[in-house]
Amino acid sequence: MPDYLSEKRGYEGGAYHSELERGRAFGRISLTPAGITFFGSDVQKSLPTKGIEIRAGGANDQTIFFTHPDVLGWTLFTGDRKILEELNLSGSAEILRQVGDIRKKSRKSLWVLASLLLLMFMGIYGLFLLKEPLCIAIAHRVPPSWEEKIGKIAFSQLKANQRFMDDPEVERQMEKIARPIIESIGSARYEFTIAVADNSQINAFALPGGYIIFNSGLLIAAKSPEEIAGVMAHEMAHVTLQHGMRQMISSLGIFAVIQAFFGDASGILAVIADNAGFLLTQKYSRDYEREADEEGWEYLVGASVNPTGMIEFFDTLLEEQKKETALMKGEALNFLSTHPTTEERIERLREKRDDMEGAMVYFDFDVDFGAFQAAVKHQQKVFP
Repeated sequence: MPDYLSEKRGYEGGAYHSELERGRAFGRISLTPAGITFFGSDVQKSLPTKGIEIRAGGANDQTIFFTHPDVLGWTLFTGDRKILEELNLSGSAEILRQVGDIRKKSRKSLWVLASLLLLMFMGIYGLFLLKEPLCIAIAHRVPPSWEEKIGKIAFSQLKANQRFMDDPEVERQMEKIARPIIESIGSARYEFTIAVADNSQINAFALPGGYIIFNSGLLIAAKSPEEIAGVMAHEMAHVTLQHGMRQMISSLGIFAVIQAFFGDASGILAVIADNAGFLLTQKYSRDYEREADEEGWEYLVGASVNPTGMIEFFDTLLEEQKKETALMKGEALNFLSTHPTTEERIERLREKRDDMEGAMVYFDFDVDFGAFQAAVKHQQKVFP
């Protein structure tokens, strides 16, 4: 036994016994010549070293308990595990074995805790990996009538605060550009509605149910019908891929998504319908934008519309961005922020163009583009 520690140098602890007030007392635990001794305010009790029983218990096995078969009813304890280091120097084979067992159990508990934390982390990470597939599955279960209703509510809110053009000539030319793409998509779920907002910002966006809104500023900035068709195919892809619905569902949180997937989705749809205006303020993720690029490109190819119009419009945007940055304006920047036109995305589209095999015969829109843009400008009430 090492040099003993007095009651003043021991470890904070206590004792249990039926004779003590409320069955317990607090003080200090020390290793003394008599063994392991508890020093309380009005009680002192020792347990002999030989034959002592040591175990760990309490929360996370942080408390060390001492009992002895010859001292019935008494239990000494301390929450200071440093006492194990001192016991390890006792030279008693039996004490060394018990201390070793406690430490093995402690290490095992730490491994179990670490494993549980890792499993918990992996479970949470797995849920977030599953979140997007679950959102897709829920969106597919949304009845077309519900999706159209949600888009209509958002569109009505937009019309309440934004002037829209109703010029028959503008509508006719937009329909000409849209028709081959819509026929290529051949969607039985959506009837597309194309609208032109009197807004100088270079922007376009889609709402659930088939609503595609072009700002007049975009139509004036475009250099050809093919550029407008490229934007149109991209926005139609947002609709068919249900990006708006998926984004709204995802915004409700992973647990609401899981509940809707395994239960009745009508509740989550009601919440979405009540918050349809949310669609007007949200930007799509880069993953959604890339998906819309890929799908929109396929729509253009299927419609025999020159798909390079999509690339050319992005190039037009970059030109506008340079001009407006110099003039400290922000019309093109708005589209670039809601439709992140990165070099990486443009390069991917150029690779798709270069991979196209053989000569293609493209659709002729038969649109007097200059007259079309002049009609848009004539209808504008809001000017840059």
